[in-house]
Amino acid sequence: MKNKVKEYDNMNSGKGEEHHYNCAETLLRVANDIENLGLDENALNTMAAFGGGFGKELTCGAFMGALAALSTAYANPLPDNRENVKKARELFMQAFEEHFGSLQCAAIKEKFRDPVVGCNPVKEETGRLLQEVFDTLNK
Repeated sequence: MKNKVKEYDNMNSGKGEEHHYNCAETLLRVANDIENLGLDENALNTMAAFGGGFGKELTCGAFMGALAALSTAYANPLPDNRENVKKARELFMQAFEEHFGSLQCAAIKEKFRDPVVGCNPVKEETGRLLQEVFDTLNK
């Protein structure tokens, strides 16, 4: 998944902020492509408002996009049985917090944002962590 994130980042590099997918959009789109989640363009666009930690550097957009992918893949349509999605959420949250030390965009950017490529390293590592969770759950 990390390489697919790089493809999305390269596809949009040099086009300016207004012409790229934010962290949340990128993670959901990549997971949709690789895991065949079956999301259409309208569903993928739901992540547009989540980038940059809701635009306020709150909860990391890459985290939220990845969590949306896990919800799509593992949530049972009946709300009375959500054990699969709960397990996915816990595995991913633990891996993400262990790697980045926080769920907060501001704290993550302070340590991991690159001055040239921005949050691309965050998106790429989030993609790697997400793939590990998918691999673990799909065994």
